[in-house]
Amino acid sequence: MKTDDFEERLHRQAPREIPASWREGILSAARNSTPSAYPPHPAHHRLLATVRHFLSTARPPQRAAWGSLAAIWVGILALNISARDDSPRSHSSRPYTSVSPDTLQALKEQQLLLAELVGRPEPRKVEHRKPAAPGPRSQRREDSVNV
Repeated sequence: MKTDDFEERLHRQAPREIPASWREGILSAARNSTPSAYPPHPAHHRLLATVRHFLSTARPPQRAAWGSLAAIWVGILALNISARDDSPRSHSSRPYTSVSPDTLQALKEQQLLLAELVGRPEPRKVEHRKPAAPGPRSQRREDSVNV
């Protein structure tokens, strides 16, 4: 049987009436199940119900594992907060700006003593040369200007 024939037969049939007893039963069930009969729960009640369901399905070893994990995280957070250094830090570019002159003198004496022990009579002094003025980078620029 083709589907076209089936559909044609359905269109030709006259619709039947629903029995009155069925109709009343269906309508009364629909009236009794209106949303006003079941008030909606607030969102926090649904969340609480979800948490209770999760906890009720968790077996005791899982509860202990989750509790231990939470305790470890709280411990890590406490250690992190207690280890913070809130003291102001100096942002100087030179390392010996806050060192006293006596300490600098003692450091220089130690360097001289170390130089004597190693065999060098005195530490070498570094000469700072000024950089030469930069020259032209390319001859092409001069050639193109002169042309």
